[in-house]
Amino acid sequence: MKKEIEDIYIDCNDLIKEANELYLEVIKKNISEYDKEYLDCMNKYINNYTKYRKKLIKDYINDLTAMISAGNKSNS
Repeated sequence: MKKEIEDIYIDCNDLIKEANELYLEVIKKNISEYDKEYLDCMNKYINNYTKYRKKLIKDYINDLTAMISAGNKSNS
């Protein structure tokens, strides 16, 4: 069975850049310690390797976007 493009490890520089920009916006908000720990771990992860599963970064971007949309509320 052929792997979907989102399941193979590829360069995701544009998505990483987008995620980093969203991360900087979200950490300025009043978020829970749980959310902050998740965001810090994911941010560290996506900035330490060269190839990623595209789906993983898209899911992270969706989480960041949801947190921004929620205003100062936590998504936990």
